[in-house]
Amino acid sequence: MPPRRTIAAGRFLHLVEEGGWEFAERRNASGVVAVVAVTPDNRLLLTRQRRTAVGTEVIDLPAGLAGDDPGAAGERLEQAARRELVEETGWDAERFERLTAGPPSPGLSSEIVALYR
Repeated sequence: MPPRRTIAAGRFLHLVEEGGWEFAERRNASGVVAVVAVTPDNRLLLTRQRRTAVGTEVIDLPAGLAGDDPGAAGERLEQAARRELVEETGWDAERFERLTAGPPSPGLSSEIVALYR
């Protein structure tokens, strides 16, 4: 396999080339989490946030990075899922269960998202 070569490095992402393919890598976090949270009255919790990359607000699952804050280098994915749920919705959960993990956009990024409920 050909070696990876960094084409550009920003604060949040690196643009990498390998074998003729270009993609983004995240270097400042240990993982990415998203939470499928349902309230006791069976409502799905979603967030509305402006996302610069698409130039508008989007409705999304509560989600974020693990280990990206100073002093949080060892943050576990489940801890990050709980923190993001509370930060973005004000809700907490008694327990978290990891449903799956996978790449949300494998042609563009090497990022893997862990999905919790």
